[in-house]
Amino acid sequence: MSELPTDAEVEERVGMTRIERLISRSCLVLAGAALVLMSLLTTADVVGRAFGHPVGAATELTELLMVVTIFCALPIVTRRHEHISIEILDSVMPRMAQRLAAIGTGLLGTVCLGVAAWRVWELAKRAFAGGDVTAYLKIPLAPIVTFIAIMCVVLAGAFLLTALRPPRHGR
Repeated sequence: MSELPTDAEVEERVGMTRIERLISRSCLVLAGAALVLMSLLTTADVVGRAFGHPVGAATELTELLMVVTIFCALPIVTRRHEHISIEILDSVMPRMAQRLAAIGTGLLGTVCLGVAAWRVWELAKRAFAGGDVTAYLKIPLAPIVTFIAIMCVVLAGAFLLTALRPPRHGR
């Protein structure tokens, strides 16, 4: 069984710059913190339910923490080329065709996430204008939706970098 590569080895393999490493590590800290908070909240809610005192806003808070976890983790996974992939044709495709396919999927991801960022930004503007809030805790939705739009831009950038700069070794 082979050992998993260290973060530094992966960063070297994909050719991450200093700013990319800073963004990546910041996203990792945020995603990890949100995941830990989500786990603690769920544990408190389950224990509370056993004694007839569930955490009242557990579902709503879990949803918000899930947004942070997912949208902080996706750019990292994308930039590090760690998505689950099926490589059925890789063994029969010439290296140039593999490279063109990687460029094409990276560019397609860039366009799709760029469009998603634009549409989510429009939702954020509406949430600001309408004063939208969550159902239970009345937390303003505009900052959350804005965060999603910003992270879609970061993810689009990760796809673009993936298309422009393939990994140095392996995948």
